[in-house]
Amino acid sequence: MSGVPDARGVVAGFCADLLRDPRHRDDPVLRDVLAQCGQPLRVLLVGDVSAGKSTLLNALLAGHHAQTDHRETTSAVTWFHGPGLQAAPLPDPSHRGIAADFPLAGRLMIADAPGLNTHSGNARHTRRMLPGGDLAGAAAAYVFLLLRGRADGEAEALADLTAMTAGPYDLTGNVVAVAGKADEVASDFAEIEERIPRETRLPIRAVAVHQKMAVAARVADVGTPLVSALEAIRAKPEILTRTVLHWHHLTHHLSQGHVQALVTALGSPSWLPGLLSRTARSATAADVLRVVEDMSRLPVLESVLADIAEDGDLFTATAAVLRLRRWAARPASHDGAAVQERLRALHGTAAFDGWRRRAAARLVRHGEVGADLPRDDRDAACELLRSGRCPDPPALATRWSAYAVHPLRSTRSRDVAELIVGLARRADAPPRLKGTAR
Repeated sequence: MSGVPDARGVVAGFCADLLRDPRHRDDPVLRDVLAQCGQPLRVLLVGDVSAGKSTLLNALLAGHHAQTDHRETTSAVTWFHGPGLQAAPLPDPSHRGIAADFPLAGRLMIADAPGLNTHSGNARHTRRMLPGGDLAGAAAAYVFLLLRGRADGEAEALADLTAMTAGPYDLTGNVVAVAGKADEVASDFAEIEERIPRETRLPIRAVAVHQKMAVAARVADVGTPLVSALEAIRAKPEILTRTVLHWHHLTHHLSQGHVQALVTALGSPSWLPGLLSRTARSATAADVLRVVEDMSRLPVLESVLADIAEDGDLFTATAAVLRLRRWAARPASHDGAAVQERLRALHGTAAFDGWRRRAAARLVRHGEVGADLPRDDRDAACELLRSGRCPDPPALATRWSAYAVHPLRSTRSRDVAELIVGLARRADAPPRLKGTAR
């Protein structure tokens, strides 16, 4: 809502005040929470070795920034941030920071982390940032890569992650499950994206991404050879007469370089006929790469991340408060109870009133709250929660009141509905009464 203070700013002021106390001066947790509140949204990539984290990262960063291999290549947590944050403070001295200009730079910082299943010992750096670790909450959003679209083996880890980041309002939407190497899965992307939340029974968002095509679309030395290979195939249409196509079928018709370009960018030959069909009318190399990008589904993931970044204040403030609560509860704390009480008091400020409304809006848009109401009622409620305005406040209040009194509603759904009803009634109050209504 316009005019509402920034919740991150309130938390930052809280940390700065604690750091002025001689007992807490130079405390690393407080200093990092203060830094986190002044930075773009921190996003951590999580997954096993060879799930394709570094490949996906290179696509998001539009360049060869992270090493890729079938073996473990990431040995430390590395944060990629926009050029404007040259000296960006990081959660731990062992972390590295690299400036890069990428499409979402300025809106978020992305961290590449060692695979969770590595036997080298590097996985400890990642686990420190997950539930139970001492750096838990240092990232406020997470991209969890699921190898070949299977979530059944990662359901517990995803549940821990969503529970850890939920905060006091059961916040949802900051954990994204990415079906890595989706090109190796027989299921179509829509089926994968629908199945993952169902299998995990969690309020997470799922996106299936073809990482190799994503890199081809964004990185010139991968995309340019692919475009050349497609042109060579069009000059020899007899290449695609086989019912079942394997890469070795092309070796007698194309150069080794062209075949390698296709393998690098597509992974499986099953993607070649569809790509040729969709680019048949493409006039330029740029047109072809736009089709490749669209087929990769990378823009879908970026739109999800951009949506999360829109509520960066909400997610960062939530993560920061949860970190501070754990910090105050540590055994060595001499004033933990007083700090906890001061933290609770933050929720009565105007900034956290706005924070609560934005959290409610996300529950309506991405959670189960209001799921059985018409889309127009949910959209109007989200607009009201975010801006304080809606087209027909009395009608909206009536419909959400009826929703709230249903005996089977969860407490969270009822709380959100009552918040919407209260805002709608105040929005409809006569001007001379609005001051007292608020």
